[in-house]
Amino acid sequence: GKAKSFVSEPNHSDRATVLFESNRDSSRVTFKNRIGIQGGEMLVSPDSVLIYNKIDKYARKFAVEPGQLTQVDGLASINIISLLNYRVRARDVSSVLENEDSYLLILKDRSRVYVGRESMRVSRVLSGPQRDVPYSQIDYAAYGDIEGFTIPRKITIYSTDRQSKVVLLLQDLEINPSTIDLELTIPENITIRRS
Repeated sequence: GKAKSFVSEPNHSDRATVLFESNRDSSRVTFKNRIGIQGGEMLVSPDSVLIYNKIDKYARKFAVEPGQLTQVDGLASINIISLLNYRVRARDVSSVLENEDSYLLILKDRSRVYVGRESMRVSRVLSGPQRDVPYSQIDYAAYGDIEGFTIPRKITIYSTDRQSKVVLLLQDLEINPSTIDLELTIPENITIRRS
């Protein structure tokens, strides 16, 4: 897929084009700056994130420990398919409240999921206080149909400390492509720093 991203964190903001490939376990993301120069790549797996910065010529790999990931690094550790297709299992719901506009699903982990009453689409997810995820809130908007799937075209993700956020505006998406490439090509002269 392809999306425009707007990143905002303390004392810094940036825009980029994001190209991504993903399966249910891993995501490979490529970043291009405002004028189309590829600046880096990232591989997100269930237990780690590998970032290759092509401009500054370094690679860094870190373990996914959601409680410690409060800014953009943490937000980057979210699997893209899980993000585009947020799912709630019935067995995880402890109660349902409603008003004239929406349903509020309160999950057993105390997360809250808002669902539009007419559309039956998720509009907001608030993370429970004990849930190990790298975000505090995700807002979903501008739903559209792509290849028979209804997905949000605008996603706003807030870090756990609410000091950083990423806005993704989905521009293009190919559902179930015949091949995906989830490998980063890092030159041999680049040492992968681990943290």
